[in-house]
Amino acid sequence: METDRLRSSRIAVIFDTNFILSCLKFGISFEDLDLVIEKKFEIFMPSNVIYELKNIDLNNEDSILRNIALKLIDKYKILELKGNVDTSILSFAEKKRCIVCTNDKKLRHALRKKSIPVIFIRNRKYLELDGIIL
Repeated sequence: METDRLRSSRIAVIFDTNFILSCLKFGISFEDLDLVIEKKFEIFMPSNVIYELKNIDLNNEDSILRNIALKLIDKYKILELKGNVDTSILSFAEKKRCIVCTNDKKLRHALRKKSIPVIFIRNRKYLELDGIIL
């Protein structure tokens, strides 16, 4: 798998849907990850997150953000995940020990319970790391 090769030199970072939309809504750049992650990393977009972004029912303002997000995430490698987004992200992160970017409290709690580092948006202004990156 692509991330196996990556593990030796870079840590994989995966996003969930609400993280992507929230970053755009609050004007936070994905490039700000450099301020939080002190190691080399590569961003992967789960295929089921892309599917969810394309098909989620959003209000007018958020649907504009969705269109921007779909163009923005096009430059990242796709990680083939199937099924429920949260469940598949949790399972993948547990197996590959990657970083997950999410604002979903339930997912954050489940990830931290398994000692998986999580990046989330703090005070609608900046990114914060919860956990230790090994």
